[in-house]
Amino acid sequence: MGNQAKQGQNIKTEIDNENKINNIEKIERNSFNIISLIGVGGFSKVWEVKWKKNGMVLAMKEMSKARIIDSKSLKTILVEREILSRTNHPFIVNLHFSFQDLNHLYLITDLAKGKDVRSHLNYLKKMNEEQTKFIIGCTILGLEYLHYHQIVHRDIKPENIILDEKGYAKLTDFGLSSPLNKINPKEAPGTHCYMAPETLFHQQPNLSIDYYSLGIVVYELMKGIRPYIESSAIKTRKYLSENQFSMKRHAVPEGWGIEAADFINRLLIKNPKQRLGYSGIKELKNHCWFRGFNFKDLYHFKIKSPIDINCIKCEVKIKQIDKETFKRYSKIMKSNEYKTAFKKFLYFNLYDQNLSRTFLENPHEMPNIKIDVSKDDQNILNMKKKNSENIVQTKTPINVTLGNYTRGKISPEFI
Repeated sequence: MGNQAKQGQNIKTEIDNENKINNIEKIERNSFNIISLIGVGGFSKVWEVKWKKNGMVLAMKEMSKARIIDSKSLKTILVEREILSRTNHPFIVNLHFSFQDLNHLYLITDLAKGKDVRSHLNYLKKMNEEQTKFIIGCTILGLEYLHYHQIVHRDIKPENIILDEKGYAKLTDFGLSSPLNKINPKEAPGTHCYMAPETLFHQQPNLSIDYYSLGIVVYELMKGIRPYIESSAIKTRKYLSENQFSMKRHAVPEGWGIEAADFINRLLIKNPKQRLGYSGIKELKNHCWFRGFNFKDLYHFKIKSPIDINCIKCEVKIKQIDKETFKRYSKIMKSNEYKTAFKKFLYFNLYDQNLSRTFLENPHEMPNIKIDVSKDDQNILNMKKKNSENIVQTKTPINVTLGNYTRGKISPEFI
């Protein structure tokens, strides 16, 4: 116990020294008043808290160090903290502070009390086109920012899209995110039923793996189920190796336009070079499904959310651990790993005036991202760019080759 106390004091001293150097307020758990418990995870509790300094209401994710080690989740925690400390955008859940004490790690983030999209989908069973388009529009803005900084989310699914108190959707859970140039193709993290084929088949990744996952989400919100249901990654790989999913006109639900189905089909193209968004996320924003949808107004919160966040009310309960689990955690807390594992979980204060502000710049119209491609790939991009310049404003479907993207045009299976 003496060693643990000494370890805790060392951590506290390091933080205090850093604060003195930077001339900023020291942030710790006692800097916040607890309002209520709003979520419980495998190794964490999420609290609604109020910052004592200025009354700002935030979310505190309190993570047990022993449970993190026990669940082998340290890597994802460190990745999430690193990604969040480098990003800031209206349509992602942003980090305000990170710190630790003897037994816990803390992430203080934006508060989003509207529950995740999965909870709303479970309640509603299906969503209408207006609700779906709004959620996907918000998600596209979040992805646009991440991809501008060459960060791939890698785990787009309803659980990781959360609504704030006004019903706007924000991306969360960045534990599997990574800069594009640091992704190892041999790894396949994430939820297999939302993974892009190139991830499942360990091929070279690209930014559009997030768009494939987004296509799964759109279909799921539309139909209440995923486009293909496979119980394992192996079965999903087998399905994708033998099939190219394509939603037909007769499968479009009543009240939905065929443009939504075309949007899904183009996102779920197995070949990433032909997938909607391969040459940039503007392809998604310019698709005919978003005709008349003002992304700039959405960015500035001028579009009212069509989602009632008050329809879902659930009680959050803390589960008690059994004696065997308590003994295991106690043993972990005495281990050498426990003493050294969390050194890379660094202190972060968004309000430190010495912090670089470049990552806070969020222009709505992002400049084009340069993509390193082969000559063959460049020919495909040039062809798609040429096609995209021939904008068609009519809603009348026109025969086009699948994969040659043009705004306002619908794939031939709908004719």
